[in-house]
Amino acid sequence: MSTETKKYEGYWWLPENPDKKVTGSLSINRRECIELRIISSLQSLHSFFSDQASPEIILGQSIDENLITLINPICTNS
Repeated sequence: MSTETKKYEGYWWLPENPDKKVTGSLSINRRECIELRIISSLQSLHSFFSDQASPEIILGQSIDENLITLINPICTNS
């Protein structure tokens, strides 16, 4: 089985703040491992990493214009 990884470079934002976009890349491999790496924070560091304030949805658009929605993302490192 191939472990090919697809990568989407683009812009990411929260639905409630569409004017604050950050650059980053989304990697998806065949084992269904998905990782989003962004250049800066979508929210303030305090609210982004608190237990209660994780975003429910992150929206994105790749440089080749694919629209992407991440639902219930989990922060694993900062």
